[in-house]
Order: sequence, then structure tokens, then C-alpha cells
Amino acid sequence: MNKRFNVTIKILLALWMVLCTIGAILAYSEIPSALKAPEQHYPFGKGDLGWHYESLQTYIIGAGIFGTWCALGGIISILAWKYPKYRLYVLFHFITICVYLIWVNSY
Repeated sequence: MNKRFNVTIKILLALWMVLCTIGAILAYSEIPSALKAPEQHYPFGKGDLGWHYESLQTYIIGAGIFGTWCALGGIISILAWKYPKYRLYVLFHFITICVYLIWVNSY
């Protein structure tokens, strides 16, 4: 592989690490705000918004799952920086995040 390709891959890995870190922070920051005033901000049990909004407990579980998955993506991106064999895992992580976001927003 040429040097330009490696630089591009490293830029994409750094970008994905930053996005995953921001996603984990946002997902985990939703939990305290949902616990403080759930009826004011979140439409639990109303409409067809998916399993996340069935109850407060499922919303917290969904935010925890998404936050953990994003944090795992950041860790994998850091590992892929040094070990090129982890780049396939980053691609898998990217695809699963895209599928998850499409599935959640399809309601």
C-alpha cells in the first residue's frame, strides 16, 4: 500500500474515533436527563416510536447499549491505528451503527 492510502485510512480512523466518542458521551448524557424529568422530554408509550420509547427502563437500556457500542468503536479505532488487522472490525462497526440508526429511525 502506498503512503497516501495509509494517511487517508488514519484520518478516517481518527474521525471515526472522535464520532464514536461523541456518540458515547451523548448516549450516556441522555440517561440522567431522562431520569430527572422523563414525562417532560420523552414520549414514553405514545405512538409507534420503537422499543426505546416503550418505557423509561427500555430507554435507559437502549441508551446504555448504544453508548457502550460507541465506546467499543472508539477503542477498536485506536487499536486499528497500530494494528491494521483491526480495520475490518472498524468497518463492521461502521456498518452495524448505520444499520442500527436506520432501524431506529424507520419508525
